[in-house]
Amino acid sequence: RGGSPDILVVSPPPIGPLTGFSEMFEEGINKSKKFSLYYNMIADQFDCNFLDAGKIIKSSKVDGIHFDRDAHEKLGRAAAEKVTDIFEYNKH
Repeated sequence: RGGSPDILVVSPPPIGPLTGFSEMFEEGINKSKKFSLYYNMIADQFDCNFLDAGKIIKSSKVDGIHFDRDAHEKLGRAAAEKVTDIFEYNKH
């Protein structure tokens, strides 16, 4: 369309129960519960689209930070759907 591309900001889900990373991410669980709030504020500030991954997936029970295979698939499908919605909205 000759203009700037649409941007989709995706906030990660909150950190889950930590295993080997608990010292490294001290207070991380509490702080991560605000990811969505802050990412959404930035998206709004810069007129970007927003997707809250925390409403779709949870962090892996293995380490509390990364995503397992199923979560990657669910998030990928949700992101693809959101991008399709953005594209369809902008066509009108």
